[in-house]
Amino acid sequence: MKPIVPILGLASILWLFLGPWWLSKMVCSTGETTTFNVRDGKFNAHSAETFSFLKSSDEIQFSKGTEAAFKKVAKHLKDNPNKQLMLTGLYDNDEKNASSYENLGIARAERIKSLLIKYGANGDLISTTSTPTDNLSFDKNRKMLGGVQFLFADGDAGNDDSSSISQENGNSDLGASSSFDPGSSMFLDITEVSSEFAENESFKNYFADLKNYLTNNTGKKLYVTCYNDDSKLAKNITRKVKATIEKLLGMDEISIRRKVGKEADSPNGVAGVKIEIR
Repeated sequence: MKPIVPILGLASILWLFLGPWWLSKMVCSTGETTTFNVRDGKFNAHSAETFSFLKSSDEIQFSKGTEAAFKKVAKHLKDNPNKQLMLTGLYDNDEKNASSYENLGIARAERIKSLLIKYGANGDLISTTSTPTDNLSFDKNRKMLGGVQFLFADGDAGNDDSSSISQENGNSDLGASSSFDPGSSMFLDITEVSSEFAENESFKNYFADLKNYLTNNTGKKLYVTCYNDDSKLAKNITRKVKATIEKLLGMDEISIRRKVGKEADSPNGVAGVKIEIR
């Protein structure tokens, strides 16, 4: 039994020096994996890996699996000419913009739009916009996972305005025939207790159809999920977002549920709030 003692001692010494390094590699590799998922009602385009952008760049990188998901989205648009897709690109104000667009958010959204057109989608059905954020996550290689949000809606094509999804529909009397897709969701860059998100153009577009839909479907529940590693902050954010939406809706009978989750579980792998109907 005695020879075992030196071996265990040596193993303990090796673990003391190499253990922390091995564990850090395991944690880092786990945190860098984020899936790609786009939903529109029963339609779902999924990939085990998502696309990525380098910091201060609109050059997109993606796997074969993600390419297949892009092609599926393009085909969905091609097969449903009544659909419109809004692409919202995220960017950090600290990033350097060398693109020909106003900001990197637009440039990144336009990059994905060009891919979808390449795969067969009608460009007239796709609009692009952007939103700045101060909490984009870049890894040690200056790479950001995701960075462009997808939002489907029904409406007329051919409007080149970046808010074509669709304030016109939101201001019209849709009545009981509202074509709002309850499968769509909205992800907002909310990392502090504030109601400023209500002024976000993408939110206004989504909320207009959302309100019309809920007016005629009072049995539905609205879920507000805050993804933030600070659970206490996440709870306070969901309370504020819930209260703001309730005030905007003006409907006491609408049930709004609050949830919290880790940042790594969010649609884009960053802190924020997702709004959806179930």
